Amino acid sequence: MFVRLRRYRSWAEVREDLSRMRMPMPPMPDAPLPLALFIEGVGAEDASRRARDAGLTSSFSDMGHHPRACLLGGADDLPSGARALLGDDAAAKVIEAYRSNDAPSMAMPGGKLIFDRPLVMGILNLTPDSFSDGSSHTTVEASVLRALAMTEEGADIIDIGGESTRPGADPVSAEEELRRTIPVIKELAERTDVPISIDTMKPEVAREAVRAGAQMINDVSGLRSREMVEVVADTGAPVVLMHMLGEPKTMQKEVSEESYDDVISDIMWFWEQRMETAESLGLPRERILLDPGIGFGKLQEHNLDILRRTRELRCSGRPLLIGASRKGFVSRIAGDTAERRGGGSLAAAAVAALNGANVVRVHDVPETVGALRLLDALRSR
Repeated sequence: MFVRLRRYRSWAEVREDLSRMRMPMPPMPDAPLPLALFIEGVGAEDASRRARDAGLTSSFSDMGHHPRACLLGGADDLPSGARALLGDDAAAKVIEAYRSNDAPSMAMPGGKLIFDRPLVMGILNLTPDSFSDGSSHTTVEASVLRALAMTEEGADIIDIGGESTRPGADPVSAEEELRRTIPVIKELAERTDVPISIDTMKPEVAREAVRAGAQMINDVSGLRSREMVEVVADTGAPVVLMHMLGEPKTMQKEVSEESYDDVISDIMWFWEQRMETAESLGLPRERILLDPGIGFGKLQEHNLDILRRTRELRCSGRPLLIGASRKGFVSRIAGDTAERRGGGSLAAAAVAALNGANVVRVHDVPETVGALRLLDALRSR
């Protein structure tokens, strides 16, 4: 079971949303700014019954991918309803997660990630078939110099990948991925203190990368592999758990409007299941960052919904990473020239940060750093 908050723009939007999730629309309470508390999974029916008994406005359905209850109200009365259903501590925890922009710090080998502001993760692709910058770094030294340039531009983390995960990409062998990444990681670790992340789905690559000097693992497969969970647990590195529908080769061919009950709910459901499994194998959720996987088995409307509703994802209680940089949905909206794709990517990063993302993964480091510094200055005032 997990809980999420959602702020709606109108009661008409509430009605449309509940209808799409096949939930009955209850009488609308007298609140100008509608809020909803969703209780998802086992216990939802009981929560809905207890809400009705307490005179609260609620709805329940078990017709979707899993049972869910919805408690409706406004900013003034919904928190008290949440406390009545969840208890004071649990309600305070989810409300604080939704409202806050920070996250608890996270230990990593040789250091710590501190989320007192949105962090910038710079992308270093070592793949000839990357959708954005394949083959642009042809030697170890060229790759290291590009990574060092990103640290000078303000990157807080460098994310190194040796296998393309663009839609339709063919997989590469572990040997090839190791050949591409390990020499760069070893050399870079000698020349910077900025944390290095390895972007891989392969446990053996993750293990060797940490041995070479990487301090973080970015697993786009979402810890589906038991061996990957065990590797992460053994290394002591934090890990990014990303949601993906299917696999890179086929993910965009299989997705449809019917793929999701509600894209935010289904992503959080996947996360919760994977974190529970990881905990059972010795990897505590305190070492996990969460990525909703923009562009990974998502339609245009799903990607936009993730950006618009990032704050709901904060209810998971873990730091959030958003990677929208130069992806196809940005090009379809902003235009496919490099300048327009960069501008659209910058807007996506800014929206993600405003909505509570703790890390943004980007190609255009100096532009993103500048934009986030301005946003941080505005928020601090």
